[in-house]
Amino acid sequence: MLSKDGNIAKEMMYNTYNMGIGMLLAVDAADADKTVELVNKSGQKAFIVGEIAEGEKGIDLV
Repeated sequence: MLSKDGNIAKEMMYNTYNMGIGMLLAVDAADADKTVELVNKSGQKAFIVGEIAEGEKGIDLV
């Protein structure tokens, strides 16, 4: 969307933005499915990619 609407060349997109997963939304787990549904209805593609979990030190990727 940013590339298309902003008329940004693919090379500049890779130089400027993290072209991995894309944009992430952190929402309460109870709202995750509804959030995915709403984003998909808007014409974008949304997926659940993980969760935030308390760990003993730092960050745990789950």
